[in-house]
Amino acid sequence: MIEIKDLYKSFGDNHVLRGVNLTIPEKKITVILGRSGVGKSVLLKHIIGLLKPDSGNIFIDGIDITRASNKQLWNIRRKMAMVFQGAALLDSLPVWQNVTLALKVHDHMQEEDLRRIAHDKLTLVEMAGSEELMPSELSGGMKKRVAIARALALEPKYLLFDEPTTGLDPLTAQKINELIKGLQKTLGLTAVIVTHDLQCTFTVADKIAMLAEGKIIFEGDIEGFKTSNIPLIKQYLATFSITRG
Repeated sequence: MIEIKDLYKSFGDNHVLRGVNLTIPEKKITVILGRSGVGKSVLLKHIIGLLKPDSGNIFIDGIDITRASNKQLWNIRRKMAMVFQGAALLDSLPVWQNVTLALKVHDHMQEEDLRRIAHDKLTLVEMAGSEELMPSELSGGMKKRVAIARALALEPKYLLFDEPTTGLDPLTAQKINELIKGLQKTLGLTAVIVTHDLQCTFTVADKIAMLAEGKIIFEGDIEGFKTSNIPLIKQYLATFSITRG
């Protein structure tokens, strides 16, 4: 389980996080929702230990990573994998090498084993047979699937997504949403997704946490979100209704 307690972070005069409190339950999908620029990605970087808070605590499996030793932090990070907003594939490597890059670098595995793992993970994301393709031969949705396969290759307990549907057309985005939901159920992962996309949220979320003005202003399920009287959430829902016609 991940517990965030009274987290503050500023960059100069820009006070991004102003006392964030949030519990992320195990084996569920938690969506951190908010408008662009509210600090969702900053919060995600704190969870994976790339940023240190000005104050506050982040407990992952009972260990406070804000005060952890390098060894403790490394062991926690080994339980995590990240799917980046732009997929972040290496253009010079074929798909199978992109999927197994971290395993090759850190675990020094043999090519036969790496190819087997790549095939297994690509099958999970419905990309079997793409092993020898180059990233330039893939569509945006296919790149996203490969990025997810790469994250799964690490056998993570925690899978983190930064805006998983950004840049995708609505149909492809919905297929990625459904893939994420299906993988979480099949593998029993704990997933954290930061997004501004309500369609993504309503498709995948077991829990929604709304971030605004540096704090979590709502924490609950989809039904609670839809019936909330918080003005910003009402505005969000009204805009969503208009865009859907």
